[in-house]
Amino acid sequence: MKPATNKNLFKLSVLSVLLMTAASGYTQNNRFFAGVNSGITIPMGQFAKTDFTTGGYALTGFHVTAEGGWYFTPKLAVTGSFSQQFYRYYKNAYLIDLVNSDNFISHVEMKTDMYQVRCYLLGALYRYPLTEKLSLSGKLSGGILWAQTPDQFIGADYYLVGSLYYRKTPSTSLRPAGLAGIDLNYSLFDHVVIRLSGTFSYSKADFTFVKTDRSNYTRNYTMPLATAGCGINITF
Repeated sequence: MKPATNKNLFKLSVLSVLLMTAASGYTQNNRFFAGVNSGITIPMGQFAKTDFTTGGYALTGFHVTAEGGWYFTPKLAVTGSFSQQFYRYYKNAYLIDLVNSDNFISHVEMKTDMYQVRCYLLGALYRYPLTEKLSLSGKLSGGILWAQTPDQFIGADYYLVGSLYYRKTPSTSLRPAGLAGIDLNYSLFDHVVIRLSGTFSYSKADFTFVKTDRSNYTRNYTMPLATAGCGINITF
């Protein structure tokens, strides 16, 4: 019994060494990563349309995005990201359309904030090495898009009536969203990666507002969004 026991122990030891070696190599080649990037974001669709009844009057803005992930194979990773975006409001175009829609307005002014958009996404990433330090990454994600309209204060002068002032309070929307993107990655150091990123996402928004007579009305916008930015990833 003793020789057989020693033989089994030897086999178990060899198997343990092989498993530890494989696990060590897997850990070295497949890492976690986390990073941030920032840049411009371009609204499209009805969200950016300049139309008094169907347009959102959104202009080019900027974004800050945080992303993390885990490579479960050398090329494939699961990812999670959060993006905060701001879009300017095309005030001049809106005021022109407002005056054209009401012949009794002689003069109008507006103070407005920016649109805010937040994206919460989960997805997958595929990395394709180009050189030892350079690689391309393609990603697909899905999740939730939260959007909020600007807080606006409008003052208008009306013929035969005088000046009237009203506030358009912010409205929020929460809808599903999908995103596709591509990254160009350069390994600056062992654990530091410089990243150029471009994405395209699609969602819709339903904003509900309250009129002066307390009735409600809703604006429905398609919200295709394109972003471009640069940032840094830390791998570990």
